[in-house]
Amino acid sequence: VQADRLAVLVTAWGRGEQCYVVLWQEIYGDPTLPEVWDDLDAILTATYHRQNGAELQVKAAFIDSGYKPQEVYQFCRPRSRRKIFPSKGVGTANKPILSTPTYQEVNVHGKRLKKGVRLWSVGTNAAKTLLYARLRIQGEGPGAIYTPQGLDESFYQQITAEKLVTSYRKGFANREWVKVAARNEALDCWVYAYAAAIMAGMARADWGKLEAAL
Repeated sequence: VQADRLAVLVTAWGRGEQCYVVLWQEIYGDPTLPEVWDDLDAILTATYHRQNGAELQVKAAFIDSGYKPQEVYQFCRPRSRRKIFPSKGVGTANKPILSTPTYQEVNVHGKRLKKGVRLWSVGTNAAKTLLYARLRIQGEGPGAIYTPQGLDESFYQQITAEKLVTSYRKGFANREWVKVAARNEALDCWVYAYAAAIMAGMARADWGKLEAAL
């Protein structure tokens, strides 16, 4: 979520966590206006087609709530059954890519509502380290990332917009990801897409059964 747009990445996942970029789009408009979120919902409810005509739909999505959290919560709340959840990146070292969600909304007494919005924490350091390792994979196979012909050049610039920097504090090494380009929305979107795939059960999927159905 940006001040004047929503950056949206739709990915498909296969055996060995092979990743296919299905859609990269920016929805321009004020994120406080409902029409911007209506456009996002159209993407999340759309049907996507494989080359053989098989139909696929979005199984889960994470939306970064670091900016305009109330708007994100408002959008996600009625869509939780569709596994549309708010998320927040945590750059702490050794943070797992996906952690147990926490309820964010409270009642008039300050107690958290059990049916309130659930916020999922995403370990960005671990996810980015994994992504950059996979970007080096050449050819097909486990972990490979596939992009469609004609994908906008800005996607590649943004997904490689950070680098891992090691610094030392009081004799201890500290490694963190820092921006080396102006925009990194595609990178953040991939991190959340991967975390959402984990949450949706990618590691437990019966790929033989799924592939046979397609």
